Parts: sequence; structure tokens; C-alpha cells
Amino acid sequence: NVAYFVNISSAVLTSLAALFVGLLTATFTHGHIPSAVFAAGMFAFSPLIWQYAVTAEVFPLNTFFAALILIVTVRFAVSRQLWLVSLGAFLCGLALCNQHTIILYEAPLILYILYLARRVIWRRPMYLLQLAALFFLGLSPYALLPLLAAFQADGGSWGDVRTLDGFLHHFLRRDYG
Repeated sequence: NVAYFVNISSAVLTSLAALFVGLLTATFTHGHIPSAVFAAGMFAFSPLIWQYAVTAEVFPLNTFFAALILIVTVRFAVSRQLWLVSLGAFLCGLALCNQHTIILYEAPLILYILYLARRVIWRRPMYLLQLAALFFLGLSPYALLPLLAAFQADGGSWGDVRTLDGFLHHFLRRDYG
């Protein structure tokens, strides 16, 4: 059933976030496995992370995206492979579909990546446009809301997203303050 699937998803996403924390620690400690296992364990069993891992909530997906975006950032900082910047741009947009507060986390990482990729951007200014397109592609699940609302008479829990005002009301999360 749906509730079971959502609870399992929360546990799996949190486990993957813990794995990413371990991989990041291994990167920073030059492959020291005990440190990586300790960091992943401390993360996974911290009270707040544990609470969200066993609850059907949006925060495990947010934690997963935060850890994944950080690992992509660190991998790019080490390897300078441009495909990682493209992946990161897409992931940043996708993460915003789940939780808007992640922009506070993404903003400094985006600035850092743009700083690291400044020579490529200077030589190929269109690359910045490509990254923006990938970011907005990550936000594309929002484009589905009006389509889904057209097929559901009650509008779901999103409110009336068929109008521009209704869509902006949902997108800006005015119901949450």
C-alpha cells in the first residue's frame, strides 16, 4: 500500500544520504574507512535524522538531495569534470521541487561551483545558459501540476493550480507562511 511504500522510501533515502556522508568523509580522509563508517553511522543515528527516517515526511528526500548535491560538488572540486556541474544544476532544480528551503543550502554551493568553473564560463558564456536550462529542467515537475489538476476535479492537495494565481500560491507555499 502507499503508506508502506512511503515509509520504506523514507528509510531508503535516509540510508543513501548516510552512505553519501560516508563517501564524503572517505574523500576528505583519503580513504580512511573507519572514519567514513563512523561519520555515516553518526549521521544516520542522530535523533532528528532517525526520526525522519522512520516517518512518512518530505525531509528524507530533502536530506538525500542535500547529501547528493554536496557529493557532486565535492567530486567536481576534485576532478573538474564538467558533466558534474550539469548534473548538479539539474539536481538543484529538482531538489527545489521537494523543499524550497534547500535554496539556502544550494546558493553558496552554486556560487562555489561557478567560481571553480569561471574559466569555462568566461570562454563559453553559453555554458551558463545551458546550466540554467538544466536547473529549470529540474524544476519541470511543477509544470505537471496544472495538467494533473485538469484531470482531477477536486484539484488534489495542491489547491487550484489551473490558474496563474493558484499556481503561484502553491509554488510560493503561501499556506505554510
